[in-house]
Amino acid sequence: MNRQGSSVQASGIHADAPKTAIEGTTGPQPHRSRGRRFPAPLVTGTALIASACLVALISLWWTPFDLTGVDTAGSLLPPLSDGHLLGTDRLGRDVTSQIMAGARNSLIVGGAATGIAIVVGVVVGLITAASGRVAREVITRVIDIGVAIPALLVALVLATVLGPGRATVIAAIVISFVPWAARVSVGPARQILAREYVEAAFAYGRSRWYVMMRHVLPNIGSLIAVQAAIMFATAVLAEAALSFLGVGEPPPAQSWGRLLSESQSVAHQAPTLVIFPGLAITAVVLGFMLLGNGVHALLDPHQRRREMEARE
Repeated sequence: MNRQGSSVQASGIHADAPKTAIEGTTGPQPHRSRGRRFPAPLVTGTALIASACLVALISLWWTPFDLTGVDTAGSLLPPLSDGHLLGTDRLGRDVTSQIMAGARNSLIVGGAATGIAIVVGVVVGLITAASGRVAREVITRVIDIGVAIPALLVALVLATVLGPGRATVIAAIVISFVPWAARVSVGPARQILAREYVEAAFAYGRSRWYVMMRHVLPNIGSLIAVQAAIMFATAVLAEAALSFLGVGEPPPAQSWGRLLSESQSVAHQAPTLVIFPGLAITAVVLGFMLLGNGVHALLDPHQRRREMEARE
């Protein structure tokens, strides 16, 4: 027994030391998360957007009632009346069916406008960043002028020329969004072009197109993704506002903005006719805003570090 104690002391470990101290890592260790946690805004936003997309897809093949069916005898029914989950409007049309079809219209307009604006705007931004000083100044001033033009003014001018419709709304949103997408991408692109490995690529004879596609665009991809989510939310809101003003696609096409416009005169009798379309717009806009915030938190290393420190 004494021989064991002396051997333990000789090894530099006290005989009364805890077992875990002697065995090293064999004792219980603090719990460490093996998986990567997704930010709460990303999960919530994805759930809201997925729900809206599911409703829009279902409306392609099925709605509870005919979208064009008019029944004045059953007008302004409250929710949960005669099979109408959300009630009926002043013409007796089913509100649930109209909101489902309105989701499809909002997502189509938002997706088309955002996709076109991001592609064109990022290309303009990359060209601006790679241009010489004089050309860059000229393009930047044009971008600033485009940013200053209100989207509503563009929509009204296009509606006068082209007439109201979905194409008019998409064109108005694209014209308003392209300068913003270009402005957001110019600064980061110029910073990346100034880095040593990019200058080395030019020194090796790589073309500007190769450098832009291989080095610049992947490095600003997260920024573009966040901007696209924010633009999508803004596009949905803009489509509702323009349809509310009568610039959007005319009936029988459905739009949340026009539902709000048509319900103004009876809002005091049936406030749910204003509440339900408003909630639908809010849910989709909030979903894309949260998605943008979540993507930023997921891809930004500084944000991830702050969240890890907060959890610890």
